[in-house]
Amino acid sequence: MSPYLSHLTVLEHSASSYPDAPVFRVPRSDLLTGQVHDWSSITYSQFKHDVEFTARYWRQVLESDGVSENSVVGLWLPGMAYQDVLHIYGLSRAGYVPQLFSIRLPNPDVVLELLTKAGAKALIFDSQFQSLTASFPLPVHLAIEKRDMASFQYDLPLMRSNSNPNKPAFVFHTSGSTSGSPKLVPCNARWLDAIVAKAKVTSTPINPRVQDVSSWMGSMCHIGQTFMLIGALQHGSCVIQPTKIAFSSEELIDMIHRCQLNRLNQFSTFLSIHLRNSRQNRKLLGYLQSLDQILLSGLSLPREDEDWSYSHGLKLKNLFGSTECGAMLL
Repeated sequence: MSPYLSHLTVLEHSASSYPDAPVFRVPRSDLLTGQVHDWSSITYSQFKHDVEFTARYWRQVLESDGVSENSVVGLWLPGMAYQDVLHIYGLSRAGYVPQLFSIRLPNPDVVLELLTKAGAKALIFDSQFQSLTASFPLPVHLAIEKRDMASFQYDLPLMRSNSNPNKPAFVFHTSGSTSGSPKLVPCNARWLDAIVAKAKVTSTPINPRVQDVSSWMGSMCHIGQTFMLIGALQHGSCVIQPTKIAFSSEELIDMIHRCQLNRLNQFSTFLSIHLRNSRQNRKLLGYLQSLDQILLSGLSLPREDEDWSYSHGLKLKNLFGSTECGAMLL
């Protein structure tokens, strides 16, 4: 039986194949105005190094808590920053199963209930949740920046080929829209292998001679951006971290102009803002028309926006998917 592919095997291969290519562009903003003055690059080799550094840190911390390998560990994070990716991938690389909560789930009672249902042994949380987690009856740790982590020099376990289809990989959650409360979506190695295959197709470059540059779609604590990043990594593509999920049209123009963004990935709610603005801003419309693809997901676009986009030559592609299945239809 062939070994199952994962986000970690994809990163291992890509860091070897594209070591010096940028995998992320991260905004550097003015502290007073919030205006982006530069987009710094992080290479594939640096990303792999940072993941392994983070993995060694969390392995040491969690082992001191008595948390054994393959245990479920919660991560309650915004999921919109490079550091959040390091926590998620680092926790996986350290041998644990990330259970992912985003800021869309702000209720500590619900988070604790879901941690208990998943059998989680610890929780790593963003600083905004510090007071909410103080009384949790399991080890809790602040999701600190890499620069604040103690450096541990021991070797991580080798990346072993996994041929067990039922080995746990992630725990995601539904939105709770149908039952009133989120449900656990435990994901195993066979599921993750299928996600890798589908993400590869979804993110195939339009022009294989030029590096694809796409935008961060949403929180890494949800399946949408997790899926799109796995796809981007397989093609040596670059992903831009915006300042926020509902980034402005001015920031979009800046990403296209300075970071060579050529594939805009957005949920329809946020894409509609740019489409409406483009009706009064011919420069923005021109930039949107220059994109190789505008991938939208989530809710359907309003019919008026869809008709406007097609009549003005925008290259829309609709992705239909779910937490349980990832992408299902393009």
